[in-house]
Amino acid sequence: MDYAKRHLQRTITALKRLHMLVTAVDQLSQTSSRSSHASSANLLDAVSQLAVHFEGYQDVPKIAELRRTVEEVRGELEKQIFEAFNDIGELAATTADPEAFELSSPDPSDSSASSSVGFKSLKEACLVVDALGDAARSRQIDAFCSRQLKPYAGLFPPENEVSGLDQLDRRFAWFRRLLKNVDSRFSSVFPPHWHLQYKICLMFLGQTRDQLLALLEDGESEDSSNVIVIVKALQKSLNFEKEMSARFERDYGSSVANTTVDGSITYDNEMEFDDDGVPVDPKSAQGIKLRYARERARKDALLPINGMLSSCFDNFMTPYVLLERQNMAEQLASTVVDEKTDNRGDLPVFTSSVNLFVYMKNSINRCSLLTTGTTFFTLYKEYKSALSSYCKCLTNKMPPP
Repeated sequence: MDYAKRHLQRTITALKRLHMLVTAVDQLSQTSSRSSHASSANLLDAVSQLAVHFEGYQDVPKIAELRRTVEEVRGELEKQIFEAFNDIGELAATTADPEAFELSSPDPSDSSASSSVGFKSLKEACLVVDALGDAARSRQIDAFCSRQLKPYAGLFPPENEVSGLDQLDRRFAWFRRLLKNVDSRFSSVFPPHWHLQYKICLMFLGQTRDQLLALLEDGESEDSSNVIVIVKALQKSLNFEKEMSARFERDYGSSVANTTVDGSITYDNEMEFDDDGVPVDPKSAQGIKLRYARERARKDALLPINGMLSSCFDNFMTPYVLLERQNMAEQLASTVVDEKTDNRGDLPVFTSSVNLFVYMKNSINRCSLLTTGTTFFTLYKEYKSALSSYCKCLTNKMPPP
């Protein structure tokens, strides 16, 4: 009797949830056809939550039919929303007020009218995109960021004096103005978890990195062989990365600097735990919810900004290394004729050795502020070579046995 009662209760609960799912899908189909997107967003969330309970019943014809219907509605909604966002994507470059912006619904009698749908505000559009899922949100964010950065390549074309390494601060000034523009008009529109400004910054850094690499790889460019220009450009890049990191750490927390996204992790057979540390069956409804929550947290993790742009200089610092080599060679040349010693210690010390080691220490400090990568390792080899030459020089000064 206990088993029968338990199975009966589960059956009744499943039938109630199925009835709720059928009703929600029917209402979703109706609201999407009426372009009632506020209601559609709520119903999409409800359908997604109810569908979790039937993930193990995809072979049941009724469940499969409901799933196909939901996918069709989602596809149509996504098409409508993306067409609408195409019309509002340039607002960040205008003086328009996004809160007052409203796309007009097409006239049903006009067959040539656009299929764009009306929104009372851009916030409502963002709710619909969120309800469509992570993939739809990512596509919309990427499309929006690309539209805002569209003028960037035209303002800083290749082989133009404004695009040189010595003009790098102009690029950063332009981006700061863009970011300020987006902040002032969209900070209250896009949900905070979209991390819109951060995504724009990542895209800007990626495009800038590609352009700087093209400049550095151009052997005929004067900038690629000018050590002063290269070092100043690297310093400006480091300062900009620190500025942006500080901003986004303030906005989103320390996760910006310390987290990375590992797409190789899978969760299919991994045990889940609730907030109290109690194991939860990963195939149960609660386990599936916990898995989705963990996957969302992983996808929302923010990559570090430091090094995204400055690291592109590391393979092109040969002029800097050559300058350090030249300076150390001059130090070594002076040891040949310098016989001065410092007798303040227990043993006399050549002043040339003191000067050489002081220079190396300052050189290490200078380089570590710029990079600790390949350039630093190459410079270590130069130190090793200089010390070896200095030992030979001292050996030659020793009296014969």
